[in-house]
Amino acid sequence: MSDLISTLKAHAPFNQMAPEHLKQLARQGRTLTLQDGEVAITKSDTPADRLFIVLSGAIDGERPDAKEQEPPLWSLSEGELFPIGALLGDRATRNRYRARGESTLLALEKSDFMDLIHHSPPFSDFCSRRIANLLDQALSKSRAQTAQQLGQDNALDTPIERLLRRTPITAGTDESLENALTIMRRENIGSMVIVDEAHRPVGVFTLRDLLSRVVLERFDLSRPIREVATANPVTLPKSAFAFEAAMVMADHGFHHLCIVDETGVLAGVISEGDLFSLQRVSLANLSRAIQKADSVEALSAMRTDIQTLIGQMIAGGVQIDQITQIITLLNDHLTRRIIDLIIAQRGQPAVAFSWLSFGSEG
Repeated sequence: MSDLISTLKAHAPFNQMAPEHLKQLARQGRTLTLQDGEVAITKSDTPADRLFIVLSGAIDGERPDAKEQEPPLWSLSEGELFPIGALLGDRATRNRYRARGESTLLALEKSDFMDLIHHSPPFSDFCSRRIANLLDQALSKSRAQTAQQLGQDNALDTPIERLLRRTPITAGTDESLENALTIMRRENIGSMVIVDEAHRPVGVFTLRDLLSRVVLERFDLSRPIREVATANPVTLPKSAFAFEAAMVMADHGFHHLCIVDETGVLAGVISEGDLFSLQRVSLANLSRAIQKADSVEALSAMRTDIQTLIGQMIAGGVQIDQITQIITLLNDHLTRRIIDLIIAQRGQPAVAFSWLSFGSEG
């Protein structure tokens, strides 16, 4: 323990901590050694449960899908701690932490970490400053990326084919639901395209289908997945433009679209994130929220989100005629929903009617 304490005291904040708190840390922590390339933490769905302190060696932070030769996002050396943000935010880690060379870590359980934050002011202050520093770095990186992208052509008139980056995960029509769910868990995906023998998309299975058609209906997992998948998925040809995909997503409230080649064979899947890398407001989510709003007041409150979305699209270089079409689509959704709400409140009108838009709305 004395050697461990000496190692810790060579770095902040341990050199400022009270002796009793340092002894508590050394007593509660558990040392572990990682070989070169071994992973300490990776992206998961469960909140982080341990703090790690680098005692020797180095830990590289990587994106969870980083390629083998891709440089790390950052490197942590002796005396540094991770993942403070995930622990304090009670969330899962978003990146992968890999040892560079043989590295020794001190692992501290989350409950002991929180207890130390509560009782040791130097340790608490260090963690707070570390979070603030990480936020500053993230903000600077975001600003730099935005500035770089503003100088590029980010219009939505790009052919969808250029945006297809991943091979979609698929299942055959006779694949058992149990096998399909096993694949989804292994690949960490929330949806799967169902294809026929010619690899044409005939259905899509999502987590929403899992809840409504499998869990609640106590569906037999040995039966084929086609029985619970959503049939006849909406598709677009790979020759279509990104703007067309954005409009379809907004109109239907989709987050993903199946893209096919000229013969109808699945060529890939395009996501809303692929189309709007700078968006903070999701077009599909906003469209769906409008269509499900339960009051005119709720619709009015969405005005800020619409303004934010349009501002982001302008900053992203989306062409003005495309932006006005998206505004029109959202305005149509708003108008339809308001009419539905009023009819639900006051009853059907005595005669059939049409709604006409004039002036700036038209």
